[in-house]
Amino acid sequence: MKLQMFKSNKIIFIAFLILLSACSAEHNSDADKKKQAQYIKIQDKLQTPDEIYYEDVLEFVLKDSCTSCHNSGEKIAGVDVSSYKATLGLNSKRSVVPFSPDGSTMYETLTLTSGSRKMPPVDKPPLSKNQINLVFQWINNGAKKLGEQASNRPKSLQEQLEPYFKNPEKIDYKLVNEKVFKKNCLDCHSDAGSKSDEDDGYAILYGQDMNNYKALFTNHGIVAEKLADYVVSKDGVLQKMKGSRIYKTMAIHQTMPPANDGYLPVNALHIKLVRLWIQNCAIEDYEAIKDNDNLIEQDEDDPSSKVRDC
Repeated sequence: MKLQMFKSNKIIFIAFLILLSACSAEHNSDADKKKQAQYIKIQDKLQTPDEIYYEDVLEFVLKDSCTSCHNSGEKIAGVDVSSYKATLGLNSKRSVVPFSPDGSTMYETLTLTSGSRKMPPVDKPPLSKNQINLVFQWINNGAKKLGEQASNRPKSLQEQLEPYFKNPEKIDYKLVNEKVFKKNCLDCHSDAGSKSDEDDGYAILYGQDMNNYKALFTNHGIVAEKLADYVVSKDGVLQKMKGSRIYKTMAIHQTMPPANDGYLPVNALHIKLVRLWIQNCAIEDYEAIKDNDNLIEQDEDDPSSKVRDC
């Protein structure tokens, strides 16, 4: 009798496993079909990149991977991507710059491979290459909304900075702060940064305060005319002097912004802007001193060789 009951229970258990396996296979099959259908739709969209709109990105990328954390209610890290206007910076930290994928934090964070800024976070399902490409093409073609025309393409970073590269004596703190420091540094080295309210001293991380022009010069953050460390002779004794710490960490050692936290290296054009600024005395406000400027022409054939006599 017991043997018969055991056999009967065994048969029921095996039948249950078969049923469970069938349900699981059916569920996986449905998931696979959904992924395949999404892949085909995204592929179709990528065939005409100029016709990719915010609504497409919302449907195929943002809804499943982003808006649960970055919405008008949660707005984690100050970012809301649940509406078109929010992604462009209305009541939200701007995450998209039309025509500029590399200048858009949305695309930048999607392409990171590690660190706290990688999106989606490492414990969440990653996006496919097609999904990331959809975001790239959308931004690269003007980040349009359905039914709206893209704005005119803004000047590229090279086009924006070229006038200053030709006349580097005009580069001042206001320009460098706006173009370079705000994007790459002030989150950790400013009271206004997103990490300024943490307990570990992030507002002056590594002792480098960048709150204002004067603060930059503390701890050899900026040393006018000096990029790297240098040697001077005092009373016949050679002494090593410190150059601009901020420049060294960005351009020479490339330790800032910290890659371990998911930050990308500073753009080469931005580094060039900082270098020319320091070499020209790291002035605060060009408009305030331009009438009394004292310039030295190092090479008549090269306008960018013109430097200020500090």
